[in-house]
Amino acid sequence: MSSTELHQGDKHWYVVTVYSGFEQSVMKSIQDLTKVQDLQQYVDQFYCPSIEHEVYKAGKVIKEKKPHFPGYVFIKMSLVKDLWSLIVGVPRVTGFLGGNYSPKILSESEYEKMVSQIDSASQESQSIVVLKVGDRVKIIEGSLSSFDGIVSAVDAEKQKVNVVVKIFDRENSVELFWNQVSKRD
Repeated sequence: MSSTELHQGDKHWYVVTVYSGFEQSVMKSIQDLTKVQDLQQYVDQFYCPSIEHEVYKAGKVIKEKKPHFPGYVFIKMSLVKDLWSLIVGVPRVTGFLGGNYSPKILSESEYEKMVSQIDSASQESQSIVVLKVGDRVKIIEGSLSSFDGIVSAVDAEKQKVNVVVKIFDRENSVELFWNQVSKRD
């Protein structure tokens, strides 16, 4: 199998555009196909950044990973003709950033800047908003979403708060997870 270089020289970062929600499966398909077609020597690294965050579902807090850049997979490679053909032929790949015939090279400094932004964003998503008794909050998730209330109790260990909410002119206390409320100014 002959491989003609599209971009001569070292390996560079390229951005592959994919259907949103299929980033991991497309990345896995490309990894598998490069092994099968003996093209892995042209690929250094695959990167599909995701951020883990907590989501409240059915009364429980579940950790989920969501792509930081939905619809994009980053690959450090020497873009040879055979590898290019393989990538654009993978189901759910829409092409390369910059166009299929002149893909944009992501510089090393752009890549490093992106990774540092992702690292800081993931640290922010893990940080906990401290609530205290008397804080005004808005419920942002669940059956009482969009209601305002006042924090009456805080359970830091379980990451829960009791919020007093007025429903039909009656004060009701509801227990919520921290990620179900946002602090009002």
